[in-house]
Formats: sequence, structure tokens, C-alpha cells
Amino acid sequence: MFDNSSRAADIGFNTVIGVGVFMLATAVPMVRGPAAIQTRLARTLLTDRAA
Repeated sequence: MFDNSSRAADIGFNTVIGVGVFMLATAVPMVRGPAAIQTRLARTLLTDRAA
């Protein structure tokens, strides 16, 4: 009933969906890490050490 091109399209679609879910799951930690480092660096540089 279904040919190979339909199966290949199904595999490709599911692969794209799987990669998309993985990217979304790892996006938040990948953004939070550098943001925390930048915040720490800014606080360190802007802290008045003479006070």
C-alpha cells in the first residue's frame, strides 16, 4: 500500500521532530549557563572594592 518514498518521508519527519524536541530540551540550560556567567562577571567588575 505504501511505497519506500512514503516510508522515507515518515522517517525523515520523525527524525526532524525528534531533533527539534532535543533542541528545545537543551536550549534552556545552554542559555542559562552563559547568562549566569555574564551576570557573575558583571557583578564582579561593578562591585566597589573600596567599600
